[in-house]
Amino acid sequence: MKAFTLSTFFACFVLGTLTATTLAETQDCQSCPLPGAATQPTNAAMEGPVHYFSHLFDTSDFPARWNCGNWSADLGWLHILSDGAIAAVYFAIPLALLVFLAKRPTVPFPFLLCLFAAFILLCGSGHLMEAVMFWWPAYRFTGLIKLLTALVSLATLIALLPILPKALALPDVVALNQQLADEIGRRKILASIIDCSSDAIFSKESEGVISSWNRGAERLYGYTAEEAIGQTVTLIVPEDRRSEVHELLGQIAQGTSIENFETIRVCKDGTLRDISLSLFPLYDAQDQIFGAASIGRDISAQKQLERALQSSKKRFDSLLQANIVGIMTSSLDGKVGQANNEMLRILGFSRQELENQAICWHDLVTPESRGSIHADAWKTTSMTQQHRAWEAEFERPDGSRVPAMIGVTNLDAEEGLYLCFVLDITNQRAARQAMKEAKELAEKANQAKSDFLATITHELRTPLSGVIAMTELLADTELDEDQQKFVNCCCSSGNALLALINNVLDVSKIEKGRLELSYHAFDLSAMLEDVVQTMHARAANQAITLTCRWDSTQKLIVEGDSHRLCQVLLNLIGNAIKFTPAGEVTLTVEAKRQMERQIELSFSVEDTGIGISADCLDKLFQPFMQADSSTSRRFGGTGLGLSICQQLVQAMGGNIQVESQPEVGSRFYFTLVLPVIESPSPSEQTRTPRLNKEKPTPPTTDLPAPQQTKTCHVLVAEDNATNQLFIREILTRGGWHCTIAFNGIEALERATSERFDLVLMDCQMPEMDGFEATQKIRQWEQASQQSVRLPIIGLTANAFRGDRQRCLDAGMDDYLSKPYTRVQFWEVLSRHIDSQAPSAVETAPNAMEEQAAPAIDIDSLLDQCLDDVNFMSSLLETFTRDGQTHIQQLEHHLQVEDAKGVADRAHQIAGMASIVGAKHLHKLSCHMEELGAIAELSTAKDAIKPLKSEFEQCIRISNRWRNSVTGTT
Repeated sequence: MKAFTLSTFFACFVLGTLTATTLAETQDCQSCPLPGAATQPTNAAMEGPVHYFSHLFDTSDFPARWNCGNWSADLGWLHILSDGAIAAVYFAIPLALLVFLAKRPTVPFPFLLCLFAAFILLCGSGHLMEAVMFWWPAYRFTGLIKLLTALVSLATLIALLPILPKALALPDVVALNQQLADEIGRRKILASIIDCSSDAIFSKESEGVISSWNRGAERLYGYTAEEAIGQTVTLIVPEDRRSEVHELLGQIAQGTSIENFETIRVCKDGTLRDISLSLFPLYDAQDQIFGAASIGRDISAQKQLERALQSSKKRFDSLLQANIVGIMTSSLDGKVGQANNEMLRILGFSRQELENQAICWHDLVTPESRGSIHADAWKTTSMTQQHRAWEAEFERPDGSRVPAMIGVTNLDAEEGLYLCFVLDITNQRAARQAMKEAKELAEKANQAKSDFLATITHELRTPLSGVIAMTELLADTELDEDQQKFVNCCCSSGNALLALINNVLDVSKIEKGRLELSYHAFDLSAMLEDVVQTMHARAANQAITLTCRWDSTQKLIVEGDSHRLCQVLLNLIGNAIKFTPAGEVTLTVEAKRQMERQIELSFSVEDTGIGISADCLDKLFQPFMQADSSTSRRFGGTGLGLSICQQLVQAMGGNIQVESQPEVGSRFYFTLVLPVIESPSPSEQTRTPRLNKEKPTPPTTDLPAPQQTKTCHVLVAEDNATNQLFIREILTRGGWHCTIAFNGIEALERATSERFDLVLMDCQMPEMDGFEATQKIRQWEQASQQSVRLPIIGLTANAFRGDRQRCLDAGMDDYLSKPYTRVQFWEVLSRHIDSQAPSAVETAPNAMEEQAAPAIDIDSLLDQCLDDVNFMSSLLETFTRDGQTHIQQLEHHLQVEDAKGVADRAHQIAGMASIVGAKHLHKLSCHMEELGAIAELSTAKDAIKPLKSEFEQCIRISNRWRNSVTGTT
């Protein structure tokens, strides 16, 4: 651009010079003798400046150019038009130069351009006057213009000479373009570097407006360049740090650079970031600060790590200063670094001693503690960074010892620095010793309790056995109604006491972990049938329907403890019957899934009884606990049954669960997985688990009655007179003979000197117990080479499995636990003497027959009436008449909800029923009386129906007998 300008100046200068020369050579004349000839002026006197300027525009002294010379028209107009065109161009060139200077004030040498513009303008004025003088001969004014043109051209030449070297030194256009391209390339590289930087780089003006924004800033702050540019920097500054921005901009305005300034900035998503900022001022061409460059780096992770380290250090310092446990840093050789007060107390040093001398805590460990564990701990810690805690003992400088628990962890592996935790366990060791002594004392007390239970069991079972046995014998004699009632009460109380003793013993065995199961093959259907038959009478007495849901046609032989499973089901069904005033109890057994040689069975006992509240379910399976205290008062019981059942089921691999709703009913259920015996051998199917069973199978009444072919002789070794009497009576009634031995010595003498078919051996006898006597009998058999083994059945009141094993080890063949019934007695004996034992049907009352008895036992009633038919007829007539009245009044009391009236009326019916021998009606009436006494009227309303039905049955029997006596139909 500069070269073009100078070229233009030179061209204009040359053109102007030529024009001026042409004008100078032009001569004006007023009259020429010849056309085109110039002559000298006639008056050559000097005008002077005054005259010149006063007549500057006076044309009277000169003729017009048309009149000077012989101008042809076309020649004249050629000059006129040429001079006019030149003047127009000369006037346009200065104007263009002036516009150029106005637009480009930074053009070099502007003064020289102004001189060129003035020179060209004057040259144009001269050409214009040359054309004008064809009509207006202002020669004086034209001469002034030429003078000014000469002066300006001279000034231009003078100004151009010193500038010319500088102008020649300016680069040409090609060089300028190359420099510009190089600069653009460098700037692109710099922009790419800035844009690709991981740091957030942006520039801002002095007012804080963002002017550039790289990709790093986009990544860090979340705003794109389009979103950020044009916004103020407060876009990324939290409100509580706005004043900080003004302070930073103020320092930048003073030219101060700021490096690694840590602050907080907010991102587009609202999250706060820890940022390290570096700010630098930006300068323009005049070296003036117009803005700042900001370089930001995300140090959130670093600050988080610093905060974590500070927090860790703070916790470590707090931990180190804690006096709960001794803490110290140690080198591998045991030199103590830092230690808290508790650690110094344990070691027996003061802090001043720690600072002034090297303390090695390894040397303070007693020799007996400095064994393999101590050495292994340091070796393991150096390899695996930590080691389990171990006990050691420190010996202080004063000779005292402190037992401690030591834990070590690797603090700095490179420097070999370890952190040790030392806990003074003096109190713990003393407490441990006290606990050990207390445990030993408790074990001794528990053993004493077990021994006491074993002893008291024998002492309780022995007289109880006599009570139950004699009561059974008494029941077979001729008794009147009151006597029979008393005997039945004795039997019921004895059995209840026996059940209580068994429950207490079961709990004791569970506590001692001596509960064992006896696994054997059994028929599930037969076992369930026995359970239902056993509980059927009890359910019928309360007018409750007992149902078993199981496919009885399916013969399933499984392996398990049938006696314990039977015990659980009997207990659950018994509870359901006890807590169900009316309704039904359902035993459901389902085969959930069949696996290979195993089956999953679900057992459920559901009732429609009083139910259990939700807050009582948790304590239901705790020993000696019932749902609430009122339950125990109303229904009795110790609360042991469910606890024992839960333990038994858990031992068999299940868990009893319960669902219950008050006044709706309860459901107890559990699941067992039992092995299936696909093809049981005959011995497995008929086998009875003799010595390894907990108690004999519940008696059944459908046992076959073997034929008695000979009289057996039994040796009874028993020191208790009551038991002797009971056993003698049973054997005598069965047609057998018995010999009594009062102790083990006598039993041994008789067994080895006389011939017996079987021996009943009491295990606990004076002088020689049954175990020793049995061992000696077996030794005698072996020594004398007896061809027939004498069956020996142990009799004991103990119920621990250890005693049963002692029976087996001593050589006994079977086991009979006191107290026992006649059915159980003959069942055991029949196993060892084939077809010798009397039928159980002949020796025990049939429970099913009792249930099948008529509503009124006419024969018994006639006996009570001394065969007085008229008296008995009158009695039954009164019973029928008054009974109907009482039934109607009972229904009325139920309708008006008169609980006392219900109880009184039921009491009247019960009394009448007992007089005529209507046993079942008597039980239903007593139950109704009890419901009235406790105001359970809703249950009583349900119980009135079976009571009326039973009364109607009594009336039918009464009418049938009376009709038969009178001969009517």
